[in-house]
Amino acid sequence: MLLSRDQIIKHIERGTIVIDPFSEKRLKTTSYDVTLGEWYWREKAPAGRSTIHNLYDEESTARVWEGPFQAESVEALLERLDLEFKNIPKDARVILLGPKETVLAHTQEFIGGRD
Repeated sequence: MLLSRDQIIKHIERGTIVIDPFSEKRLKTTSYDVTLGEWYWREKAPAGRSTIHNLYDEESTARVWEGPFQAESVEALLERLDLEFKNIPKDARVILLGPKETVLAHTQEFIGGRD
């Protein structure tokens, strides 16, 4: 179900939608912009294995995902790589992604619902 900004606010006030921490500036017309946490996992290339994954199987998960990794500060990346990041604060934490790369990350916010 797609909810408008006003409907999202109404559900938050009723307690049927929970976003914690909540920031009204992140609430858009029909969505809420979440922020990524600093921990993530990278998907491994299939390399001859089946692309079917059973997320309830630890061995299958270990074949598909590697990590955890921690986002790096821009300052640390600038020391390690010959890159220039414009308009990004040096203390910001970033995750560099390659083309078509998939990561599994968490958000800073807890989002849930009741009913």
